[in-house]
Amino acid sequence: MRCSHIGHAAPAFAKPARRADTAAMSPAASRTVPPFVLLVALTAASPFAMNAMLPVFPEMQAAFHTSYAVIQLVLTLALVAFGASQLVLGPLSDRFGRRPVMLTGIALFVVGSMIAAAATSPAMLIFGRIVQAIGGAAGMVLGRTIAFDIYGRGGAAGAIGYLTMAMAVSQIVAPGIGGVLAYWLGWASIFWFLTLAGLPLWAFTYSHLAETNLPATAGSGPSRSLLRDGLELVALRAFWCNAGNMAFMSGMYFAFAGNAPHVVETLWGWSGSAYGLFNALPAIGYTAGNFAVGRMAARLGTRRLISLGMIVGGLSVALFWLLSGWQHPLALILPVTLVALSNGMTLPGNIASAMSLSPRLAGSASGIAGALQMLTGAAMSFAVSTFAGTSQVPMLTAVSLSYLFALGFWALGYWGMSATAVMPEAGPQTGVTASSNADKVSA
Repeated sequence: MRCSHIGHAAPAFAKPARRADTAAMSPAASRTVPPFVLLVALTAASPFAMNAMLPVFPEMQAAFHTSYAVIQLVLTLALVAFGASQLVLGPLSDRFGRRPVMLTGIALFVVGSMIAAAATSPAMLIFGRIVQAIGGAAGMVLGRTIAFDIYGRGGAAGAIGYLTMAMAVSQIVAPGIGGVLAYWLGWASIFWFLTLAGLPLWAFTYSHLAETNLPATAGSGPSRSLLRDGLELVALRAFWCNAGNMAFMSGMYFAFAGNAPHVVETLWGWSGSAYGLFNALPAIGYTAGNFAVGRMAARLGTRRLISLGMIVGGLSVALFWLLSGWQHPLALILPVTLVALSNGMTLPGNIASAMSLSPRLAGSASGIAGALQMLTGAAMSFAVSTFAGTSQVPMLTAVSLSYLFALGFWALGYWGMSATAVMPEAGPQTGVTASSNADKVSA
């Protein structure tokens, strides 16, 4: 077996709740498929919450009479909690099932939003955001894991492509919505809005999300620990091919994001509004990549799409250096749009392939890969910020190195180990098929 574990063309991406599409989904199931719009909402909730508050940092600083560095912890510590919690939420869903972990996560999201909305001090606001981020991480990790449970290895890539596209769209619209709410009702209204949105989301999840990880695979047995399951997964070299490629492809973008405003505004003298004018292009590129995977995974297969994404990533690096002498925002925005496009094309296939290595540990694979992605991104952003000087060279160097690492993991998967061991399964692959409404499990 090749390390990438992504060498077969995917069946058509199946839409939920249509019997005719069951061939594209995982076999052997006794529960109904949740509405795909529910998975979209669960996946997009945390990115929306994180981006909706970005425009109101100055208002929060003024309200609490504190420094900007303290208010920045509202974002920084929440990101740490978001990344670290993925290491726990995924394995918990493998042991206890997706449904209870998801419902608990949404409940934490609502409670955290309420705490932040009612905050009377920066510490209370930060604590609320941490709780909210931990709960929101469940939607991110388990949304794509449930898609894998339903559609199997081939169909999951297309489904995850659409889920990540929804996540990108939520990040685009969230700052505008947050800004409007804060303008008319104050910064706390953003968190009250998230609280009110979270309550019906929990209720809809309770009534429409059946367990997609059947009892045979919902736990590893009393003699197995979550840590042992995780160690078995990360011992697979095939897992690192997919997770490593995904992490360093994301690292390319984070290397840019960590220093681009400094380069454009401080070094080149452009205004923030001029930079912001073009800043929607990367989000459009990422959305386009996700859409391409959703539409073409069935025809081309995830392996070819990842390879095409790597080509686009290489072109982005070349364009970064080609335009390095042009001191204009587009000299950075145009290449990073290609970076975002390549990320959109590679992430869904990588995460679907990582989960397929051991379907009984799909949640663990999703959580660990997601945590590695955020850790790598944070490290790249920190490194660029640390070594930022009087030019964009540190940023371009970091982008280039991140691509080379991603290329190495891709090459290892594409041409590498043919004798990669795949974790033995405790039982047959399980999942959910689109059955009739009579199969629906009552809450």
